[in-house]
Amino acid sequence: MLADPMTTYDSPRGPVQYSDKFDMNSMSGEILEEFRAGAWLHANPQRLDLGRIGLVLRPEAGVPPEQDPAVLEDPVQCLDLWAGTITSVFTYAGHQVRVTTVADPHRARVAFRIESDLIATGQAAVAVRFPYASDGFFATSDWTAPDKHTTLLQRPP
Repeated sequence: MLADPMTTYDSPRGPVQYSDKFDMNSMSGEILEEFRAGAWLHANPQRLDLGRIGLVLRPEAGVPPEQDPAVLEDPVQCLDLWAGTITSVFTYAGHQVRVTTVADPHRARVAFRIESDLIATGQAAVAVRFPYASDGFFATSDWTAPDKHTTLLQRPP
């Protein structure tokens, strides 16, 4: 039950509940009954980094990608919480880049649109990365183990 890991605290605006009934020492051993729901909630698979989608930017096609975010000029980001849309606009190498990202309100999925001349020149590309799940409680993603899993891109028929 969701109420099991919750503790109610008084605040100036009234009672507030926090999910704090868990014992960090129990993460590696026996879990007491009073901490079982909180331990499950904090160790739930949703805490894992399921993947990252981003842009790889290069000064020229075929050369190593940029590593310094300072090369981006005039960055502006607008979050529309009601629509579930984030629009990011910046300039790189004299070219404007516009990325629109939308979140599905009912499922764990996102979609994005990239508008830039840099895609056609090979100076910008989409990077999709998936980590291996770590067994550690605090280290939730292992980005150094690509041989431990397989990623397969399937195009619809």
